[in-house]
Amino acid sequence: MLVLSSVVGSMSDCRGRRVFLAGSFALMATTPLSLVLIQISDSASPYWYYFSRAIQGLVYSSSICFTVLADVMPPKMRSPSNGLFLATYLFGNGMSQILAKVLSHLMVTIVASILVLSGCIFIIMVFRESLPEEARRKAL
Repeated sequence: MLVLSSVVGSMSDCRGRRVFLAGSFALMATTPLSLVLIQISDSASPYWYYFSRAIQGLVYSSSICFTVLADVMPPKMRSPSNGLFLATYLFGNGMSQILAKVLSHLMVTIVASILVLSGCIFIIMVFRESLPEEARRKAL
């Protein structure tokens, strides 16, 4: 995560945030998908999970989300919007523990896969580019 953050930041300044946000969600989807594979298949190695966690860190979605918020929000509203983003993120982490009590482990990983993949599809289909064209030209 720390190794490629500056490279991804520079590239997103030149090429836009949307591609990297969609890529980070696609890489994030590999972790629950690998867990589904491990739970369904008896011969699947746990190394798939470790590999998926490693590639998930190549493009970290939270840093790109903070950058998108900085692009979109006026300076007065950046701090509250970052706090709201973190509160929502941490609320989701807390609620995911309750899901494990209600659903089976396989169902939790399937729900996580569906949610992350639907987020990726949403970014590709609906999400607008947040980086203004003039800022892109300046970064080149």
